[in-house]
Amino acid sequence: MQLQVIYCDPMKVTFRRVLASVISRKIRKFPKPGEAPVPPGGWLRAIRLATGMPASYPAKKLGLTQQGFDALEKSEAAGAITLKSLKRAADAMECDAVYALVPRGGSIGTMILRQAVARARKAILPVAHSMRLESQGSKPGPKVRELARKLAAHPSRTLWNG
Repeated sequence: MQLQVIYCDPMKVTFRRVLASVISRKIRKFPKPGEAPVPPGGWLRAIRLATGMPASYPAKKLGLTQQGFDALEKSEAAGAITLKSLKRAADAMECDAVYALVPRGGSIGTMILRQAVARARKAILPVAHSMRLESQGSKPGPKVRELARKLAAHPSRTLWNG
């Protein structure tokens, strides 16, 4: 497998870095996964019960019957509600729906670096193994780190392909 570090337009690289920085700052404001688990029955029901709000209150604002709003609550609890419906229901309850994707590594940079290391290993380890068998090579660690650093410095589609 041949992996090339492809030249990236400096404007694209700068744009990606700025975008990653902005997103990372926004992501830090969200709780870590597991720190704010969805309450049993969903957020709509939990907020409504905690405030003593009858289902008829948001239902009326949405032009639904009480049973229609109950169906929305059940849909949310089952993970089947659309974002559009959740936002509308939250608004009817005088709440805001908050939505985010949070990288598992905690930041966009960590996400890119993990992928870069995986791609570098995939490219270098088979060659390093062959060279070691022929007593021609050194340990692949520094080479993997060097290629990973180059890939992470200019993330592009090639980083995520294959």
